[in-house]
Amino acid sequence: MGDDCFEIFVARHGQSEGNVRRRQGVDSSQLEDVVREDPPLTEAGRKQVQLLGQLLKNVKFDAFFASPLQRAAETAYEVMLAQADNERHGNKIILLDELLEVGVMEGFLGRGTDYLKEKFPLADFVYERSEEHPTPSKLEREDMNVSIHRARCAIEYIKSKFTFGQTVFIATHGTYLTSFLYAALGLDADSRFRLGCSNSSFNRIKYNTEGKIYLEAANDVSHLRMWAPELLPLSRSLEAEKSKDENNPLF
Repeated sequence: MGDDCFEIFVARHGQSEGNVRRRQGVDSSQLEDVVREDPPLTEAGRKQVQLLGQLLKNVKFDAFFASPLQRAAETAYEVMLAQADNERHGNKIILLDELLEVGVMEGFLGRGTDYLKEKFPLADFVYERSEEHPTPSKLEREDMNVSIHRARCAIEYIKSKFTFGQTVFIATHGTYLTSFLYAALGLDADSRFRLGCSNSSFNRIKYNTEGKIYLEAANDVSHLRMWAPELLPLSRSLEAEKSKDENNPLF
């Protein structure tokens, strides 16, 4: 990457047990809160993000960010482990509540760093927060601009810590990722702009010194297409499957 750009790679986590339950029509309302809100990756999801790590292993990331939920934290972890050079980031993964999924139970902010460090021992998990520190609320279900604002706070915080010539990786969630992309590209909830959002897909955004924003990649699952096409059907959201069935060209 040139020194005239700050670059963000933002990915959706790999397939999780929650994704499987939803696809199977399982009623998760009777599950314990922590099981429902914070499911782990499936074996297929873990393979998806390991392949993403292989695709991005030569990208020189200066930092890794993730939602505090374990499916996003593990996604960042696997991509980090694949890095050819880890001296730039020191195996640190920065957790931001601002990156949590839309619709997560209000007040639930994950299981904490001790839990994540036990599961993913080669990473140094640290919490940080933006000055405003917005967290998921019920209002986000009714007004997408609320989650876009939360995403904007995350982006401005991250941009404040880095500069042109640097690159960061972010692992987050499917519904929230739309809000994140809207915020990153300067769009609002009334926009008709839509993107697919497959498990383990990544988006690549560049900001240059002239204030221009470039969307270099969107819903990129080339790692699955090249190395594990059998995992592609498992990566698609239910919405994408429905849209595909209806011959919608967006997915």
